[in-house]
Amino acid sequence: MSTEAADMDEIPPLPQDLSDKLDVLVEVVELLGLDSIDFASYSPVLSRLVDQSISLSLTQERLRATEQELREHLGYLRHHNGLLEHWRKTLQEPGSSTSEESSEDLERRRESLLRSAREYHKELEALIAQSHPPKVTITALLQQQEKNRKLARDIKDKKAKIRTFQGLPPLGLLEESEIERKSMSPIPVACELTDPAVSALHPSRRCYPLAAMSAAFQTRIDQELEPLFAPRQTSRYSRNAQLFSLFFLVLVYAALFSTFIIDTTRLLSIISLPSLIQTNVSTPSPARTNSTRALGVANKIYVISLPSRKDRRADMEVLRNKLGLDWTYIKATASNEPIVSSILDWVRIVREGPPTVVTSEDEVTESTPGDMQQRIAFRWPSDIDALARSSLPLDLWDSGVWPEPSNHAARPALDRPDVPLPCATKIFSFPSAARLNGSWDINHLPEHMVLTPSRIACWHSHTKLIHSIANGKSSASEVSIVLEDDVDMEQDIQEQLLHLWKFLPPDWDIVFLGHCWSNEKLHPAISIPTGYKKSILRLLSRSRSLFWSSLHPSNGPKCTHAYALSYRGARRLLLHLRYPPFAYSRAIDQAISWLITSGRLKSYSVVPSLVVQRKIQTSDIGSGTGSKWRDVLTHGFFDDETQ
Repeated sequence: MSTEAADMDEIPPLPQDLSDKLDVLVEVVELLGLDSIDFASYSPVLSRLVDQSISLSLTQERLRATEQELREHLGYLRHHNGLLEHWRKTLQEPGSSTSEESSEDLERRRESLLRSAREYHKELEALIAQSHPPKVTITALLQQQEKNRKLARDIKDKKAKIRTFQGLPPLGLLEESEIERKSMSPIPVACELTDPAVSALHPSRRCYPLAAMSAAFQTRIDQELEPLFAPRQTSRYSRNAQLFSLFFLVLVYAALFSTFIIDTTRLLSIISLPSLIQTNVSTPSPARTNSTRALGVANKIYVISLPSRKDRRADMEVLRNKLGLDWTYIKATASNEPIVSSILDWVRIVREGPPTVVTSEDEVTESTPGDMQQRIAFRWPSDIDALARSSLPLDLWDSGVWPEPSNHAARPALDRPDVPLPCATKIFSFPSAARLNGSWDINHLPEHMVLTPSRIACWHSHTKLIHSIANGKSSASEVSIVLEDDVDMEQDIQEQLLHLWKFLPPDWDIVFLGHCWSNEKLHPAISIPTGYKKSILRLLSRSRSLFWSSLHPSNGPKCTHAYALSYRGARRLLLHLRYPPFAYSRAIDQAISWLITSGRLKSYSVVPSLVVQRKIQTSDIGSGTGSKWRDVLTHGFFDDETQ
């Protein structure tokens, strides 16, 4: 009985190869300073090695640059030394014809070169004296490389060890055996040792109790693997050697399916987009219409054109047929029509006589008290917002205390009706033309600053159409597009507009499909994920075209050759353009630009333009083909026609 107890107390030693492998595993863990077997533990070690390698490379590059600079200085010195040697030999030759004056010049040059050589020599010594100690020595780098190679071999050996653990008894059986051993209960003796690994433990083929063998092996494994699993005191996983196989298998599957998981996450983010939006951000309104005959986003398209410009209408018909569009031609007002001269006279009367609109009393410091009583401070009508939201009919003209252009015949005639009128640059009207003419030379104003009949006619043409749109029996979601008759469009304009229209907020007034003389990219483009978390934006970076547009808040665009109006936007624009103190005060594109920059209209601009002016025919407003501004399309219709 005592012999059996002694046998039970003996702990069989581990095989030498298994013990060596476990020792190697412990050394690897200590060298790496690992706390766990995940990537996050050994990643800092690899990063530190990469940083040291980069630092060494930078030091080598600096040394190469210094060496190259020294070589250049040395070559320069050799060149001058050769020149000195040449002239020395020339002067020493018998019968030399060099004059004393030439010798003095050469001597001065020699002294100058010697001074330069001394300076270069000092610079060279200073460069040599400078130390550039590398952060990593070559010896340390070689040692680290050797450690890396050894680590790679150890990892390879560790993978081989995993297969050894796979033949151990199940964890549950080992725990049961340990409990039985501690309780000293009778345990059946395994006399037949069929496992080669177990047979190696017992060369004399003596039979050991299974509990003793399992407990000894379990204790040795706990001691060897404790540095790896110390932070996690969970015996269920730390003692199961098969966890190593599972860990590497998970790494392989993660590497294979990482791209699929990321793309799937993005797709789920797109599907659950509303849940990602903050509560204070509203989803942009969708496209207002699906009419393909009106560029997919509008209900109607209008083209303002003079009936006399048959050349332009012919080109517009070609454009309409090729793009498959429907539009209505609106008769433009000609500059020689009576209404134009009537409006010019009206503007002159408003500027000459009371009431003259000013912004403050500072603008009338030279006026008499009587004049001050006749002047009023400028203010927009207080009912503009209410009328814009309503569906009440709007007149083309808001007379108020100002007479309508067609009803001013009873007013006294002006002494100088032929004096040109300048365009206003502020919200209020210019001082009287008579006083202006006495102090300024109106004839020396630039052409774009003169209120010509053509500019009056252009204002009247657009205002008539906007008045018709604002009084139409339309819903709040109706969209109208206004074009002039000298434009070209992108061939895929409909597809681009269908995409851009999804980004428009519901309260927009006007969208410039084309513009000029302004930087419309000043403000960032609007996008659907406004208010999203930064992580979501980075996640959706590959789908940028789905969530970012080329639609920017307007910065004061000029030109009216292509713009879209919402129903409320048309009413709001008309209410401003018809207000007498502001009406016909300048070119209409300058007026709309002022309303945008002052916050009276909510406007957006497409950048780059989808519609541009062709500028190949005579302008109806300015001289020649118009202003010097030129815009180009990516794939314009007429561009392909001319090629």
